Amino acid sequence: MNVDADEVRNQSARLLSGESLRKPVDEETLDRNEVYRQATDSHPFVHRAHYHTSIGSNAHICDARGETIAIVMKRALPPEAARRAAEVLRPAATKTSLRANIFGGESPQSGIAGYFDYAGSPIEHKCRKTSFTSDNIEKWPGVFPMVDYVNALYRQHAPDAWKRQNAAIPDAFRVHGSVFSTLTINQRFRTAQHTDAGDFDGGFGMITVLEGDYDGLQLGFPRHGICVHMRVGDVMLFNTHQFHANTELERESEVWSRVTCVLYYRANLGAGACMRELARRFDEAKKAETKDEASRTAEEKEA
Repeated sequence: MNVDADEVRNQSARLLSGESLRKPVDEETLDRNEVYRQATDSHPFVHRAHYHTSIGSNAHICDARGETIAIVMKRALPPEAARRAAEVLRPAATKTSLRANIFGGESPQSGIAGYFDYAGSPIEHKCRKTSFTSDNIEKWPGVFPMVDYVNALYRQHAPDAWKRQNAAIPDAFRVHGSVFSTLTINQRFRTAQHTDAGDFDGGFGMITVLEGDYDGLQLGFPRHGICVHMRVGDVMLFNTHQFHANTELERESEVWSRVTCVLYYRANLGAGACMRELARRFDEAKKAETKDEASRTAEEKEA
């Protein structure tokens, strides 16, 4: 065995000085592993093997009490509506730490469009259009055909829930007159087990795949052992308060794509704080209008 005399002398010197001979620990790797462990302890990933049933056709899924878990509508969204919505919404899905807890502690590509309450957030301006929506207001009508189709499917397949949601949502927060206030856009995002906090209790959420080239990533309901194989153009009405998660990607290549859109009514937008904020803005607008009218009248008299 060849021995490096210089290395022996260096090790001896470090021993005499009390310095450890162990290789430095990769703290970043340890931290990342710990973050992953903590995230998956509370929000575990659920694999395809967990489910006893995989659905790939139209279906109405109910629990043991007959309550609706989901309604699957295959190829229900016209390709042109999906394409136009994807063009507008794809850039909304950016890296965000806000949903890292359901992505193994890493920041997924996700974003929101439409309206949001921002309750509990340090953001100053509450109950308003999202920044993405305001920044893309000229392109925003491109999502309307998709929203209209999904809204009509909701009304057709769950009319009682649609009526409750329609009665609850303030007109100021409707996306194109629908019963949805908010869209969540996910890109290349395999979600761990979670529920969607903040959605309207008396209704449902809707999810559609706008574009993609992928295998796997079925949307499952772990407590019921059922997962749904959703493809581009499919729409699903589902109870967002049920635990749900995506199965694993079933493709060896890392080259894949998937953009989904979840449509729902964010219930806080109809709560007292947002109603007061709307009233305050209305009063400010009226005062500004009155002030402008007074200024114009004064100018006309001077003329």
